[in-house]
Amino acid sequence: MANRNVTKWSPRVAQNAGAGATAGGVVSLCLHPVDTLKTLVQARAGGNRNLLPIMSALISERGLGGLYRGLGSNLIASTPISAIYTHTYETVKAGLLRHIPEDMSALAHCVAGGCACVATSFVYTPSDCETADASARIVYK
Repeated sequence: MANRNVTKWSPRVAQNAGAGATAGGVVSLCLHPVDTLKTLVQARAGGNRNLLPIMSALISERGLGGLYRGLGSNLIASTPISAIYTHTYETVKAGLLRHIPEDMSALAHCVAGGCACVATSFVYTPSDCETADASARIVYK
């Protein structure tokens, strides 16, 4: 006899995960150049750490594409992380809101956010280590 209490895959799950993945990808596209420059500034031991000369040197050596070097690995990590976060947050929030009084709904949001952070840390931590390694390879190459 089949277990009827098994959670079914619904279009809402795919919608939440898809929205999160899209948001994560857009954020990565927008902020990757800033992260690249931050890494270059941090890698400078002494000397000129001003942003504009560092950005100018990067663009003159590698073109505008140099600002987006390493974007692929960033997207590979950020899209599933954002999908997991959004799906976990929405699922936990919806489950809690059904069982707690309306005047305590803020608690559902806090717990959902915490659960989503824990869920994403299983992907984020290893990907952050890989991103740092890739950034170091770019800087010291």
